[in-house]
Amino acid sequence: MTKLTKDQEAAYHNYVHTPTESNTAFIELGKQISGTKGISLGSSNLDFVIIPTRPGWYRYHLARPGEGKTTMLNAIALNEANRLENEGLTDRYYVARITWEEAADSQELHFQRNRTYTNAEFWRGEVPVDKMIASSMDRPNLQVYTLGDSMLKTTMDSMRMTVKVVIDGLMAIWYIENKKPSLITLDYAQEIEVEGSHNKRTEDVIQAIQDVMYLGIKFKCPLEIGVQAAQRSLDNKPWPIPSQRDIEWAFYIHQKATTGIAYWRPWVTHKDDQKIKNKGNMIGIGDKEYRFSPNLMVASTTKHRPGLIPKAIPFLLYPDTLTIEDFDDVFD
Repeated sequence: MTKLTKDQEAAYHNYVHTPTESNTAFIELGKQISGTKGISLGSSNLDFVIIPTRPGWYRYHLARPGEGKTTMLNAIALNEANRLENEGLTDRYYVARITWEEAADSQELHFQRNRTYTNAEFWRGEVPVDKMIASSMDRPNLQVYTLGDSMLKTTMDSMRMTVKVVIDGLMAIWYIENKKPSLITLDYAQEIEVEGSHNKRTEDVIQAIQDVMYLGIKFKCPLEIGVQAAQRSLDNKPWPIPSQRDIEWAFYIHQKATTGIAYWRPWVTHKDDQKIKNKGNMIGIGDKEYRFSPNLMVASTTKHRPGLIPKAIPFLLYPDTLTIEDFDDVFD
């Protein structure tokens, strides 16, 4: 028998999975998830039908601009941070909220609880400073760490924030505070910076998703990723929930995900619809009608294991408090 080369031996030990090893690994996975709930979407109805993310998996959240993608990710982050606090885990875990889209300074206000003013009042400059301070007293205990470009920290010679920079930042938290993330949210996928850009956006997005998957595996952490849907997804659609075909630049995002959820905010697409006004401000979703409001959201799965959930699920999402309210009649 020919002697194995070092490369062959390394390939066997690192990449070949015997039947025994595969069975053992599956049982070990079962032990890890048995009795655990995974990452909650903050909605009992959504959690009932959509499988949770597990360590190393990623789930994408697909929506057009302004239709709730970022708000939903923030709500999931807040829900997980509250769980860590309620279960006394804040000395070991935190939620990492990563954004490439914009500066993060003011968005930390979204995570305050017991807030007595709205986002609109804040941005109009109508909130006294002492009221802000009083409302922020709970903030230091809420374990949400934001990583992103910021007017508070960025200098003229700062480096571009790539996934490598994110990994360095999360490793620093581990070394300095001895804590690791229980959840990582990323907003949004098409804006993730990559090392050595190819100048072809599709290739960059593929590289970014590969980097992000490595991030989840390295930290053994679930990932929730925001994905932008193309505006063309509104063309000739009476039911404007985006599908995987509407993911801009890279179907690879859909291919590698464990679960995909698409969102539709009727207020954005139908606020001038005379049919809704004539029906007494009600909008039909499935075979039922619901009160039309800025907080009304509709979710539908675009990818799901073991199979797609055909039902569109309406719920109420409140941006000021990052809370979700379910409808009781969804599964009637």
